[in-house]
Amino acid sequence: MRPEDELVQDWLFKARNDLASAERLLVGDEPILDTGCFHCQQTVEKLLKAFLTYHAVEFEKARSLVYLVDLCVPIDEAFRTLYPAAQNLTVYTQWAFVSSQYSGALLM
Repeated sequence: MRPEDELVQDWLFKARNDLASAERLLVGDEPILDTGCFHCQQTVEKLLKAFLTYHAVEFEKARSLVYLVDLCVPIDEAFRTLYPAAQNLTVYTQWAFVSSQYSGALLM
């Protein structure tokens, strides 16, 4: 197995763990939205990085899903359909991160 293939497998393994965490946090009578959403964002980020790694595309250390989708589109135009979701998930995740760092009173 090439080192790149191992890295792809690592990204996929971590993405599966994030997805499993998100599923556990977001179901039930009392979902934990901020942390669950964070794990959703992490799942998508790691899947995009796995795809880019598989295609030998270098990327900067970044959390922006839109940036990663930008890099995926030249390889496969179907990724273009991910822009709205990538933007929404990024915005919500930024809000969730800020709200997890500060109480509601500090955000006003």
